[in-house]
Amino acid sequence: MVVLLGSLNLHSQQAASVYPIDRKDYTNPDQYAFLGSILKDVEVVSLGESIHMTHEFPLLRLGMVRYLNERLGIHVLVMEGSAPDVWVAQDRFLNSPRAGKDANAALGGFFGLWNTSEMRKLMEYEAASWQSLQPLYIAGYDVQAGNGRGSHGIEVFRQLIERLSIYVAPPTDFDPAQWMDNIRPLVGADYDPSHRASVEAGLHTLDNWIGRAAPEIEKRFPNVPHAQALRLIPDNLRAVLEFRDDLAKPNSQGYKGLRDIRAGGYVLQMKKAVAGQKLILWAHVSHLHNDDGQGPASVGGILHRSLGPRLYTIAPFAESGGAVLIFSGSNEHIGYGRVHGARGDLGQRLSELAKQDYFLDLRSLPAGSSADPVFRTPQPLWVEAWQQRLNITREFDGIIWIKTVHAPDITPFVLFVSMIHYRNALIIAGVGLILSTALLLTYLVARRRKQRRNAIADASPA
Repeated sequence: MVVLLGSLNLHSQQAASVYPIDRKDYTNPDQYAFLGSILKDVEVVSLGESIHMTHEFPLLRLGMVRYLNERLGIHVLVMEGSAPDVWVAQDRFLNSPRAGKDANAALGGFFGLWNTSEMRKLMEYEAASWQSLQPLYIAGYDVQAGNGRGSHGIEVFRQLIERLSIYVAPPTDFDPAQWMDNIRPLVGADYDPSHRASVEAGLHTLDNWIGRAAPEIEKRFPNVPHAQALRLIPDNLRAVLEFRDDLAKPNSQGYKGLRDIRAGGYVLQMKKAVAGQKLILWAHVSHLHNDDGQGPASVGGILHRSLGPRLYTIAPFAESGGAVLIFSGSNEHIGYGRVHGARGDLGQRLSELAKQDYFLDLRSLPAGSSADPVFRTPQPLWVEAWQQRLNITREFDGIIWIKTVHAPDITPFVLFVSMIHYRNALIIAGVGLILSTALLLTYLVARRRKQRRNAIADASPA
């Protein structure tokens, strides 16, 4: 069903299309059939998230991934995550029975925020698709090696050589301890440009080993581009090396901009080598928006300058509810918080547009003199734990408006991260509880002693 957008005060007879989404059936690919005509000539579909940890956003995008995979034949999903971390997790998953516990373990290649039961459904779908004519394969694109929950830091390289050893023997005279020491600066906090020569020596060894392992992997898993993704890992690690060198130089792009410059280039490399012509990108909107050459670079901006209209970026936003939010640029400040997405002119307009969740194709909105300035100028929208000013028609191609979001299904991990932002308050409360308990015990002991002295005095002869 298509609803014509006539209530947005567009100052024009033109109308855009709004496509209702049934929140009770997010993962059903049939309800995203409207994407067929919208994405007809698109080669990269970017699926963003304005909040990392919700119940709704992963399920919503799983339904879209299913449609893109099953109906439009896009078979590679590239995640905001380290290429070697994700590859190691995928290799373990491919070689496993692919049961529920295996799908859960496969999440270990992603950073901790995506280790939720909702994200596990994505892994379960991927495994099921391997038995179909439309197999989906998940890879990572980021240049932050060692950021997987199950392969943190230098552990990712230990796991990588462990997995490669399954297929072919290590190179002659390969010394694991020395190799790990050579490549350690890629994940250590103390990287210095003087480490470059030893890192490159380690990457050269890895190149040779992968060159022998990849054909064996291709024979074992011919239906998914697992071997092609492996061949790209040395290139990804060289991008990590360049990123680390960039950080050592004065640069206005900052950490995120430098990271996205290298990551965006690697996405384009993956598109050519792994996906052929089309792929799906899954990341936070802070990486997928079109930077339009203004401010720090973004992966979305880099892709937009290369692909133009062949890139289509979808960003979901929440109107209300509560979720586990990022309260600062660091994942260390995470906690449960409320969402107030209807604040501001644009948020209010989007809230009033429909009574249910919906998709809005921003490319169909009027341009030029007939454009509504609320949609063509920077306006506040809710991203993580605060409002950010976004020009949605410049930065995205389509948005999804979700009426209410909730935190992911509770697991020990989600419970833990939901309290991190409030750790200072929890520490103060804990100290207060300890002091209160100590005072109460002191009082009870003193009262008990007084009662005993009184009892002895009453029992004594006059």
